[in-house]
Amino acid sequence: MVSNDSAAHLTTEPCLLWVPVPDPACGEALARRLLDRHLAACVNMLPAMRSFYRWQGEVAADDEAVLVVKTSQAMAAAATACLVEAHPYELPCVLQLPVAGGYQPFVQWLCAEAAGPQAEGA
Repeated sequence: MVSNDSAAHLTTEPCLLWVPVPDPACGEALARRLLDRHLAACVNMLPAMRSFYRWQGEVAADDEAVLVVKTSQAMAAAATACLVEAHPYELPCVLQLPVAGGYQPFVQWLCAEAAGPQAEGA
């Protein structure tokens, strides 16, 4: 059933969060934090990348891991807040990436799993 209600629309739309972390141990802790709170359905971790960036007037380079968080648009803000609260960086990168489409049974599972803290009692 298709609804014109924007709130209903958001609960069925997936999105991805791109989140660099200093190491895989930190990435695993953040992933489990999101999953325990039902703010994501799945978190993939790419364990090794090299980041080059400008920070406080200097060019820096660091080895990092990156999380790809699969969540719903409805939970993206709560997932972002949860990540920022526990992330060790002074200014964590959490970028929300829209998803243009996908295999609908998977999208439905994703949005059902990323239903927020109220899902814990389900």
